[in-house]
Amino acid sequence: MRTDAARAADKFPQSPLWFLLCRCCLVLALCMAAPASRADILVLSDTTESYPLGRHLSYFEDKSGTLSFDDIRNGAGRFAFTPSRSGSLNFGFTRSVYWLRADLQNMHSEVTGWFLECQYTVIDHIDLYVVNPDGTVTSYRGGDAVPFAERPVKHRNTIFRIPLVKGQSTRIFLRVQSESSMQIPLVLWSPNGLLENEHEAQYYAGIYYGIVLAMLLYNLLIWISIRDINYLYYANYICGWILFQLSIDGYAFELLWPDSPSWGNIATPFFIGYGFFAIIQFSREFLQLRQNMPKTDRAFRFALWYFALVMLSALLLDYTIAIRAGTFGAFLGAALIFATGAVSLQNGIKQARFFMLAWSVLLLSIFIYTLRTFGMLPQVFITEYGLRIGSALEVILLSFALAHRMRLLKTENERIQRHATETLEQRVKQRTLELDRALQRLAEANEQLKGLSYTDGLTGVKNRICFDRMIASEWQRAARAKAPLALLLLDIDHFKRVNDNYGHLAGDACLKQVAAAVQQAVRRTTDEVFRYGGEEFIILLPHTGTDGALHIAENIRRQIEHLPVEFEGKRIAITVSIGVSSLIPTNQDASDILVANADEAMYIAKDSGRNRVHAYADARKGVIEHGT
Repeated sequence: MRTDAARAADKFPQSPLWFLLCRCCLVLALCMAAPASRADILVLSDTTESYPLGRHLSYFEDKSGTLSFDDIRNGAGRFAFTPSRSGSLNFGFTRSVYWLRADLQNMHSEVTGWFLECQYTVIDHIDLYVVNPDGTVTSYRGGDAVPFAERPVKHRNTIFRIPLVKGQSTRIFLRVQSESSMQIPLVLWSPNGLLENEHEAQYYAGIYYGIVLAMLLYNLLIWISIRDINYLYYANYICGWILFQLSIDGYAFELLWPDSPSWGNIATPFFIGYGFFAIIQFSREFLQLRQNMPKTDRAFRFALWYFALVMLSALLLDYTIAIRAGTFGAFLGAALIFATGAVSLQNGIKQARFFMLAWSVLLLSIFIYTLRTFGMLPQVFITEYGLRIGSALEVILLSFALAHRMRLLKTENERIQRHATETLEQRVKQRTLELDRALQRLAEANEQLKGLSYTDGLTGVKNRICFDRMIASEWQRAARAKAPLALLLLDIDHFKRVNDNYGHLAGDACLKQVAAAVQQAVRRTTDEVFRYGGEEFIILLPHTGTDGALHIAENIRRQIEHLPVEFEGKRIAITVSIGVSSLIPTNQDASDILVANADEAMYIAKDSGRNRVHAYADARKGVIEHGT
């Protein structure tokens, strides 16, 4: 972008001496003006209805996120804004706050009210500050973290009104913060331009959603008619895809959950997981991977669990983790489906031909969307709307692929019937054997999946899902028997230092050895060890009072204190703090109280110096504490 000084220099004579002098002065002027560099002033006219603001913006990255508007406005010399060189700003995933600045000048237009639109719907917070000609400031709040009813303009995108009469100039600031990808496509509209654009957008949206909804109903009706599970899986996929597309287009927040911005924030990664779960499930059944490619089928089963965890992470974990896991999984899932379809086609699986034709369009659009989400591609028409175009073509082509598959099955059935007389007995035996094998593999798979769902993959002990199931049953059993039930909550002291000083692999080694030491210390068959989360472990002790639980906890503490943890030739000293809780359950109480008491005792142990065992006690009991 050329500065005013550079354009002025071009008007002077171009003799070598004069050229050199001008260049030296220009460099000096640029160096002196660098701290105050800004984008060009946007001059509004009567003939233009819309202005993309990308190249008229300057931006400043507030890495701490603590600066206020007054800090930005009054500290012009301290905060160097960088002129934008892009038509649409895209900073990828970042925790920084970005401040944007633009200067608007209405020299000729009779339009007095302009609209500033952010065309990326999942920005969490985008606040506008308009510096009026009299020096006062008008501010607005927007973003999908704000309830829909509180938006300045009731629209699926965040839109602000900017009053700017003819002959006026103004400066605007925007504060943008988001856990999602930091994409900031800004457009300044006249009222007529915004109305025409919205009319066109609604027209194309109607065509798109009309197509996919028609395909959803069509496939549901086919499933009701012929009961082919492929149609049900496919309808489930279309349903997930529609909900995902509604979320990223902003229609879901506007129409389905306008008063639930918290759910709207997690809906996108949740429906990414849901949509790809359905895609994987449908692809397995359509390509008959269990019979045709059993090794690949195992990868598809793993992918099903991965996307189930993506949905769970969207509900339980930080949004940044969920959306990155979802988009990364989408990238790998698309590659897995495409590669499997290609191999199936090479192996002569007939239904794979139209499957690949249908999926190639969608997978290409998914790759483009994923790269754009990570900031590797700019936000242009094909990256913004390619996913919608590709998915519309895909649902049509894949419905045709299902119909073609039905034709293949019909042909195959006719062939079988022609040869049924001479081969019936042999085929019955073969089918029976295949069914037995399939049932055996299914039973084995179910057992494996059940074991995996209850086991922590790193330490080998049972996981939190298993704990939640067991604590409920043990609580009821102890309540019926009026027997004490004890719980130890163990946390590794200063575990973050281990990761920081030795690396996460060393931290994993510590977790494994601590889990092994705890399992050795717990000797009764009724006692169970669980990894509760992070560096926390839970030991459930049925028929155990406080004294017995304290004795076991102290043995564990001493063993871990002297545990020889070594990693890459370095000895790592670790200790634990343990909270002890024991009570006789009643049907009126919930099992959560046992965990809460142990958690409180554990934090008292930590506050008391760590490497301690502390038992929960109410006001009628004394403090029970062990350890150094």
